Amino acid sequence: MVDKTKINACFVAGDIMNYGNASDIEQVLNILEFKNLFAVPGNLDTQAALQVLEKRGISIHAKCKQLSGLQVCGFGGGLEFNPGAFLHTEEETEKA
Repeated sequence: MVDKTKINACFVAGDIMNYGNASDIEQVLNILEFKNLFAVPGNLDTQAALQVLEKRGISIHAKCKQLSGLQVCGFGGGLEFNPGAFLHTEEETEKA
């Protein structure tokens, strides 16, 4: 069993719901109750996933947050040739 109090931060790198629904992501996030939890949506996540992440205050999609003096930034999604809701061109990812 993992002692969550000894973990400084947990980062979820997308594809949390794999085309599921908001209740699926809620179940996953309920397991990941770390003090500092950060997440971005993946190319297999929907807009509902991002809404859940934003509601919980853990989204770092296209933004930054402070963590113990560190700037933590995220950019979720995938390149356009992949299926999903959060897709970006190579030019967009280079600008991020």
